[in-house]
Amino acid sequence: MQRFLRYALAGFALVAPLVATASLGAQANASGSVTQQFNCKASFDAYAVSDAVRHACGISKHSLERVIALQGGGQGYEYSVDGAPATILVPPKGFNPLTATAAQLDEYGLPSRPTDQSALGPWLKMMSNYHPVTPPNFMVSIPDQRHPRVSATYLANNWSGWVATGNNGNYTIAEGYWNEVSLGSSCTGSNELTWAGLGGWTSSVLAQDGTAMNVSGLSQHQAWWEIVTPSGSNINPIAGIVGAAGYGFVALTKWIGGGYDFYVYSYSSGLGTTVQVGNSNYTGDTADFIIERGLHNNTLSPLSNFYYLNYLDAWVNGNGSGNGVGHYSNQNINMYNFSKGYLLANTSGLSNNTTFTIYYDNCQ
Repeated sequence: MQRFLRYALAGFALVAPLVATASLGAQANASGSVTQQFNCKASFDAYAVSDAVRHACGISKHSLERVIALQGGGQGYEYSVDGAPATILVPPKGFNPLTATAAQLDEYGLPSRPTDQSALGPWLKMMSNYHPVTPPNFMVSIPDQRHPRVSATYLANNWSGWVATGNNGNYTIAEGYWNEVSLGSSCTGSNELTWAGLGGWTSSVLAQDGTAMNVSGLSQHQAWWEIVTPSGSNINPIAGIVGAAGYGFVALTKWIGGGYDFYVYSYSSGLGTTVQVGNSNYTGDTADFIIERGLHNNTLSPLSNFYYLNYLDAWVNGNGSGNGVGHYSNQNINMYNFSKGYLLANTSGLSNNTTFTIYYDNCQ
């Protein structure tokens, strides 16, 4: 809480859900006139289109409000997203995460240095290539309506993966490391989102970040973050962080008291960033490592054919050998079409308490 308040405005509001609603908008040329129809339903980078397209597609734009000097010499680029501060944390020039102290890593929302060899290797690989992304002049957010999750023991209508279960406040960190998927032919209008997050399985509050495929307002493999509350939320694309099929990707959601750190890193580009968001909504009753199908026009979208997803590490409350999701009370979840009576995706058992695979079965 103290670290967050050093450079964030007071007061919290809802931020962030999962798959953008879409409609037909209009593409504008440099002068602002409409030149052609733009398909808002398609996957596209909301940072790369004109203001006219963003407006036509219902995408909000949030300008950079100020740049704040941080105690360790870095900078915080602060935006206001739905009334709450969202700050991109940028380390100073010459910052070396390999030699940084635990406090320095924490100040910039970077994953802590593991204390055991099994987790240290991937961390060293990530941090030796880490380059902070250049903060954009604005952030964007996409309106959405959260679909109620229907579950029955190990089945869900829109989730597949593993969750650590428990009571409120049990979990403050969910860190996921996976290989980005490739897509095959699938049903029209399908999508797929891979993420790590806190809450949402047994509560109505969910904080999460990850990557997306075939989602309106996001390019393929683009990173995003969101905070889902009973009041609704927006999905927030992260500028400049894009994965690639077969390459590793890391997403970390961390409750810091009064807000969240969302850290993402793409092994394909070496680019990473941390977005710190002020928000008082938190339950921490689960830590989630999930593939999801999203929502369009109040109806669950078909699931894109991702073949399979290798989830290499699912860390809870830290990244040591004792922090795998298998070390906690946990639940294996398979995505299921309740009306038709068959699986959409199925989740394997755990290897070394932290590694698993999710397999695609059907689109809808």
